[in-house]
Amino acid sequence: MDQAIAFRKMTNDFMAKVRNEMQAASRDDIDNVMLSVRHMEKRLLDRMDQLAIEVAGLRNGEPSRAGRKPNPGSQARKPLNRDAALQRPKPG
Repeated sequence: MDQAIAFRKMTNDFMAKVRNEMQAASRDDIDNVMLSVRHMEKRLLDRMDQLAIEVAGLRNGEPSRAGRKPNPGSQARKPLNRDAALQRPKPG
């Protein structure tokens, strides 16, 4: 078991040295970029959910709430069913 751990550490050190010599991005750099992309993706999806809710409300004749802060006593919103929010209301 100790030999396996030592071998893994040795290969990680070797690969870090190879990346350094090739002037390639380190594993930490790549991990940081991936974390930033995930965070940005989450923010974009949250904003798209908010916009889909607003568009659905406008299609149903509700006034826009753009720029307004939510009521402090309001409950957290439920996850959005994107398909339902993007469907047009039935005429009637």
